Amino acid sequence: MRLRVRLLKRTWPLEVPETEPTLGQLRWHLRQSLLCTWGYS
Repeated sequence: MRLRVRLLKRTWPLEVPETEPTLGQLRWHLRQSLLCTWGYS
């Protein structure tokens, strides 16, 4: 599944391997791939 995540007027792509991920899986992928890029831990 391909998603676009928007924060502070910037958009980043997020790829999730599952076709229908749960909310927990989405949170995990978001945390692993984008939060470090944004300066969050």
